[in-house]
Amino acid sequence: MLVEQADKRYLVLDGQQRLKTLAAFYKGLHGGKEFALQNVADEYKGLTYNALEPAQRRTIDNTFIQATIVRNDGSRKSLDSIYQVFERLNAGGTQLTPHEIRIALYSGALVKLLADLNMAEGWREIYGQVSPRLRDQEVVLRVLALYMRSAEYKAPLKKFLNDFLADHRDLTKFPDEKVGALFRESTQALADSGARSVLRRAGQRINAALVEAVVIACMRRLSKGGDLEGETMVRALEIISNDKELASATASGTTFEDNVRRRIQRASVAFGA
Repeated sequence: MLVEQADKRYLVLDGQQRLKTLAAFYKGLHGGKEFALQNVADEYKGLTYNALEPAQRRTIDNTFIQATIVRNDGSRKSLDSIYQVFERLNAGGTQLTPHEIRIALYSGALVKLLADLNMAEGWREIYGQVSPRLRDQEVVLRVLALYMRSAEYKAPLKKFLNDFLADHRDLTKFPDEKVGALFRESTQALADSGARSVLRRAGQRINAALVEAVVIACMRRLSKGGDLEGETMVRALEIISNDKELASATASGTTFEDNVRRRIQRASVAFGA
């Protein structure tokens, strides 16, 4: 199943493993090893593509691969529909995470910006190791989307993030340099102040909802001309650590509209933003 992109390239919606397997067989290598047939009829066992008889190779070369092509006009409605189809097809093998589907479908300059910000030194110190399933990039997207549009947030979070990427995929009318600088400076200040332990809640995995609120609060303070110096950070992080209302909004129901706005508001108050 393929999606026709605006530039006439095709995005593989379903069937990527089959296509990659076929390509590897033609190349003769899989995982750095010779690609020889195994679970086939006895007459084909141990054969590579180049070892096939000419007639056998022509049979493969001339075989049609059936595909359904989904037209995509680039509109939010069209992309949203394709995303839903992708989710429904994403049932076999290694299932893709929502963000892995998202960056494939909404690829562009904003996705590249997310990848760049994800490698910022301060952010890496806060988050830890790079996530092989792109969960860290998704948190970066959450920060940017809610920094820009927290007042417009409506559940579900997944659709909110999709719409944000669709609207800004090419960074037109998006202050990427300013927002990127705010993110880098905020995460570095948080890392330097030892915020990692606060954002992990008793040493557990990073609390994405809390991180999102705290980084947004720092970005707001900087955008208003405030500083993120030592005393400011120590005081704000102490308030956040003892804020029961903030803890509640980051513990459960974290994508509910009231909880999203409440935690950003509470963190912003703590930072004087």
